[in-house]
Amino acid sequence: MNEKVLAERAAKAKAKAEAKAAAEAKAKAEAQVKKLPEHSYCSDVCPGCESPTCTCPQGACWPGLSVSDTPDPTCNCFAKLGFCKDGEEPVYKVGEECPSCWPGSNKACMCFAKLGFCGAEEAKAKADAKAAAEAKPQADKSANDATPDTTVSFLAATASDLTKRDAVSFNLVGLFVVLVLSTQAVAAFCFGIYPSSIGALLHFRRSDSTLSSPLLA
Repeated sequence: MNEKVLAERAAKAKAKAEAKAAAEAKAKAEAQVKKLPEHSYCSDVCPGCESPTCTCPQGACWPGLSVSDTPDPTCNCFAKLGFCKDGEEPVYKVGEECPSCWPGSNKACMCFAKLGFCGAEEAKAKADAKAAAEAKPQADKSANDATPDTTVSFLAATASDLTKRDAVSFNLVGLFVVLVLSTQAVAAFCFGIYPSSIGALLHFRRSDSTLSSPLLA
């Protein structure tokens, strides 16, 4: 066998080995690339949802608290990506969690746009219940503060009535005192200011009686 034939065989073997190595490298790289899901929990919790505006059953929710805290991260890329433009294909990169965009033909995670997280809704419900429970005593206290104290009102009204009665009584006593003082003033005027005139009148009468009585002459 001449050297030419041997060289051709060696070249073919080398090319074949290189192709195999390239195929293995490509497969390994593709294995490292995270593909978008073709199925998700949406098919169970919201079956038939094929658009972000679909309607899911009441009470349906996605497990977990948030995108970063969920036991099912299947649709995390859907939450992070925008839809691919017309004619655009998603670009996958080694080491990247998500591709460059989400193809509109992939319906696996459409319900994710409509659902809330179960844990977050439960936490919100508990927080609302706690807030309501804390607000109730404050509301009751405000209602009690707004209710008038009938005992205090009664005592205040009674005191007011007594004050009015005392004022009337004081006025009556004052009137009586004025009348007494007025009477005394009249008496003092009659018998104190003109005592000489009264005395002279009495003396005149006494003298006239003396003159007209023969026994006294």
